[in-house]
Amino acid sequence: MRKGSFDVEKTPSKDYKKMYEGLIKTFAKLVSQYRGIVYQITGWKIELDAQLSQGMNKGMVKVRSLYAEREDDLLLFSVESDTDALNFCETEFSKRLDEESLQYLSVGKSIPGFVSNITLRLFEKQTFM
Repeated sequence: MRKGSFDVEKTPSKDYKKMYEGLIKTFAKLVSQYRGIVYQITGWKIELDAQLSQGMNKGMVKVRSLYAEREDDLLLFSVESDTDALNFCETEFSKRLDEESLQYLSVGKSIPGFVSNITLRLFEKQTFM
């Protein structure tokens, strides 16, 4: 056997368990770090519901702005199972958005534009007013 190679039949199950646990810890740390970086760069905390978290290709995505005025101010998107396309879902927060902000979705068909517009509006409201 070459140095660094791995022989499945000769590796004790305890070693598999240790390796698996190590991979789980490493993965959890990387996911947490990634989520933190995304939050710092975009200003949005992104949460997947249980179905998406378990690898299913359908479910809901909640996004909450760093600049949200209330804890329940969030956007909600459903994920289409066939295409992974995101569909905007109405929330109490989205009902309070003006028509200009919503046009980024309805006319421009741009979720990034929509989210960016909301980020700027919330930031300006908290910072300059």
